[in-house]
Amino acid sequence: MYGIPLRALVSASVDNLMFAGRNISATHIAFSSTRVMATCGVMGQGAGTSAALATAQGMPPERAVQDEALVQLMQQRLLRQDDHLPGVSAAPNLASGARVRASSEQPEGAASQVVDGRTAACTGRAASGRSWSRPAASITG
Repeated sequence: MYGIPLRALVSASVDNLMFAGRNISATHIAFSSTRVMATCGVMGQGAGTSAALATAQGMPPERAVQDEALVQLMQQRLLRQDDHLPGVSAAPNLASGARVRASSEQPEGAASQVVDGRTAACTGRAASGRSWSRPAASITG
């Protein structure tokens, strides 16, 4: 599991242009997973959210991806929209102080994880029978 850097969605040669989906800037190795339709849709959500926030700040996309504070704001907005950003934790909010209970839950999926500030994690058993107890490593940046 890895994150897709926002800068991969910004055109290197055309001002004020963003891509989302199968035409992003990536290596041939990364294309094996970035071309999946669900991933393309999530990239569209990221591009649209970042474009809206950049426009509100009066910044073109190529400048916005270099503004660390604005990128952090974009990440927090995406997390509030229930996006998964590997390695990025949600900022505390009113829900983070809530006490969450459920009538049933899985040992590796406590109900409290809904508001504890952690992003989603993938654990379990692969079809090959291989298992893992910690989230897969993430690549961000």
